[in-house]
Amino acid sequence: MDDVIILEAERHRIQELEFEELQIEEEVGGRDATGAGSSDDFTFNPFLASLHTYLGEVEDTHHRLAFLDGGAVLNLPLFFLEGVVLFPEATLPLRVVQPNFISAVERALVQVESPYIVGVVRAYRDSDSDNRQLRFATVGTTAEFHKAPRAFWPHWVYRMYDSYCLAERAADMWKQVVGAPSMDGLVRKPDLLSFYIASKIPVSEETRQELLEIDGISYRLRWEIGLLESFDVVQCKTCKTVIAQRSDMVVMSTEGPLGAYVNSHGYVHEIMTLQKANGLALIGRAIVEYSWFPGYAWTIAECASCETQVGWLFTATKKKLKPQSFWGIRSSQVGDDTR
Repeated sequence: MDDVIILEAERHRIQELEFEELQIEEEVGGRDATGAGSSDDFTFNPFLASLHTYLGEVEDTHHRLAFLDGGAVLNLPLFFLEGVVLFPEATLPLRVVQPNFISAVERALVQVESPYIVGVVRAYRDSDSDNRQLRFATVGTTAEFHKAPRAFWPHWVYRMYDSYCLAERAADMWKQVVGAPSMDGLVRKPDLLSFYIASKIPVSEETRQELLEIDGISYRLRWEIGLLESFDVVQCKTCKTVIAQRSDMVVMSTEGPLGAYVNSHGYVHEIMTLQKANGLALIGRAIVEYSWFPGYAWTIAECASCETQVGWLFTATKKKLKPQSFWGIRSSQVGDDTR
């Protein structure tokens, strides 16, 4: 996504040009060395440079101009730019390709208090430090989006970052990999869908924490799609022993294959449920009291290789209850598949 900030004083003059094709004006009265008129001489139109036509066709963002009170304190997305000191009323052309800048633009376009406004701060290398550490100026300038590009990239490029398209793809992947619960009801709410999948996806808690920290709906959805596509095995975090396959997952709650439960001591465990697991050893007897799943007794399970407590085996207390058994594996003891 690219955004072009145009000096307001020049906007009306630029609009009159209507983005015509580059034109070359013949220099009037131009003469060559012999005094004869030269048909090769021309005068460059200086307004052409201010159009920044290399950025593609642009159009008005069609929003009201913001008027900020002096001394106002605003929470704005920031652009840190090396080699640029932006002053008020100056023009700043931008091609926004870095993920953090794209997130800043997305936020600026939807923020209520000061829409279409970002802060621009100079970034520079500290010549006094050995590693030329990047530092940031303490004073910058606000900049307002006045022009935005039309379809500069092919349609499929925009679909890669369109949150609604990504939401549909993520919901389809969830249906293929996990199955239940259905995500179809959240497809039109990409923000909620991205958080819901992140909270239920059967990966390590470190990975889910990183999903939480991602600043941008489209980036979170893209990563979730990648995780669902690559998710194949469940392995012990400590020794990397494979505990189960993706196909071994079973949904024992309407909340999905992963959920949070609290034990009698007040400790909260996030567990993923599996119908089958390998390489685990049971410790102690089956206990019915304080079972998270009514009708099932629980037994502590350890990794047979490293003896880390990874979860529990839940066994039915009645023969007619299905399934007769399943495993609950702590997400904190699940390692990411790095193969």
